[in-house]
Amino acid sequence: MAGKRNCITRLVEYIESCGVDINIGKNKARGNKGFFKARGYNNYRIDISSKLDEGEILRVLVHEFSHYIHYKNDKTLKSTEYLFRNEFCNFEEDLIKLTVDSIPKNTVEPLFLKKEELKKEISKLNDYIKNFYPDFKLSEPYKKIEKNLSKSAKYLLKYDRVKLLSGLTFKIYSIENLKKDFKELNEVEYKYILLKSKQRNLRRINSKISKLNKYYNSPTELIARSFEYFIFNPNIMQEITPKLFDFYKLNSIKNPQIKKMIEICTMTD
Repeated sequence: MAGKRNCITRLVEYIESCGVDINIGKNKARGNKGFFKARGYNNYRIDISSKLDEGEILRVLVHEFSHYIHYKNDKTLKSTEYLFRNEFCNFEEDLIKLTVDSIPKNTVEPLFLKKEELKKEISKLNDYIKNFYPDFKLSEPYKKIEKNLSKSAKYLLKYDRVKLLSGLTFKIYSIENLKKDFKELNEVEYKYILLKSKQRNLRRINSKISKLNKYYNSPTELIARSFEYFIFNPNIMQEITPKLFDFYKLNSIKNPQIKKMIEICTMTD
């Protein structure tokens, strides 16, 4: 523990000497483990979440400092020439392999399981409705059903839960209580409203997956994650991506800040 603590101290001192403010355990890092922020000309900050232990703090410091190094070389955080020159295409697959290895299954697996579940449920509802309306299409509002719905029920075609003024009070309607709240609905109408809800949920799931893909596959995240492996899991990196590992051994030390970061983190007390 003392070794990690000393390493954290040395790395913080070095990062601060580069002009970066460090906040460890003072905030929630905007809901992340860590957060790098460029706040204007030569004004930088790294926040480390208060929820991390010393081992995690060290890894996250490396990760966020890698973002700083990237930003200093390219403010868009998209170019990789500072590290790979024109060879990024030769290592992109390896960088993605490390990312896949690093993502805990419980982070993304529930999303994909839910997506498949919703797709099956939507398919069953679609088949049921088509038995009564063969021209029904999933991609379009179906006026033949919608025209018979009450004004209140129609709100649930767009929202899973609504609060509507009823007399001098408010009434809450929800998908969960659909049959109870709207006893006048026949089975096709009920399943149609339920179908619209599941389509909304599927769009939300797809949006989350898309955002995760964009985040995990962004160049700056791929590189920061690879430095975590190179410093803290070199054996795994060498096994999974030997070509990238050898490249880092030969080339990453050419950048003085990367070289110093590696030296500090691999220094023995």
